[in-house]
Amino acid sequence: MKRVLIIILAAALCLPALHAAAWGPQNYIEENALPRETLYVLDGQTLVQAIDELPYLYVLTEDAAGCRSLTIFRDNSGEYLSVAKSAPLPEISGIKPSIIANCILYSEALLYIFEPDTGGIWRLCAVQSKTDYRCKRYWLIEGDFWQGRLLHAENTAPTLAEFDPLLYPPGLDAAAKTLNTDGYALVNNPNPEDRLHLREEPSRASVSKGKYYNGTPVLILDDLGDWVKVSVAGVEGYMMKQYLALGADMLSVQPAFADIWVRKEFYGQDLNVYVSPDSGSELAGVLHDCGEGRVYITVIGLVGDDWVHVITGNGIAGFMQAEIFGPGNG
Repeated sequence: MKRVLIIILAAALCLPALHAAAWGPQNYIEENALPRETLYVLDGQTLVQAIDELPYLYVLTEDAAGCRSLTIFRDNSGEYLSVAKSAPLPEISGIKPSIIANCILYSEALLYIFEPDTGGIWRLCAVQSKTDYRCKRYWLIEGDFWQGRLLHAENTAPTLAEFDPLLYPPGLDAAAKTLNTDGYALVNNPNPEDRLHLREEPSRASVSKGKYYNGTPVLILDDLGDWVKVSVAGVEGYMMKQYLALGADMLSVQPAFADIWVRKEFYGQDLNVYVSPDSGSELAGVLHDCGEGRVYITVIGLVGDDWVHVITGNGIAGFMQAEIFGPGNG
């Protein structure tokens, strides 16, 4: 089976672990130890828990109606500033939420893990249950190292402010029923060795803007019958609808992304991701390699001989020069 990711030593990556044992003893603090600038959250609220995990302070409160909310503060040179706040969090099966580190916890078998994105916005990044799934900008990904099933849906990485745990239940199959998948799809060629063209016009004779692997997330913009107008990680064009899996059918797609890796000569370098397949175009972002190629990159498609279309672990989508990658481990 082809690898879902271009990774080297994936276990060494600095990603949130999906096991409660990953967190050590929590530094719980009492109300009288809360920093002065955080006390406003107690106006009309009762403190349930507060955890000091520098540079962050997590404060869970409960209102008079019994609804709980989480506020996250960051220590900025000795002054705590609010960086994220949840909406009131519902009970699940009669259980009210608690917190541990950067998690909203309903039981040892159900944790919601949050992390700040590259812009500092706190987002849901994983749901830990009997079957874990990660929450990324373009997908929900089953399993710990991105080698499981995929689901493309609306708002797969919600902010803490918009997070509703009832929409992100345990297990990918249940999430497929609660999240909006209308207009979302994955590339699904009958032969996983094939790649689906993204065309400039709805015609087989039209110029190809790239060839895409099974599992590639596709947003459908307009249904034209045999063809659909789509956006593939921000690039618009046309695809044949018969080679797309929609709705719950996405869960049966076997990803077949490129089995290529970052070449050794690029280990430890900052890697540019461009908005278009042109080194003169704007940068979509820069990947900061930790060394030895330890960076999450999924090659979703090929554009000519010189460029690949990628989605990165931190949600950047764009184009990278094909020369950076080679077959196998470097």
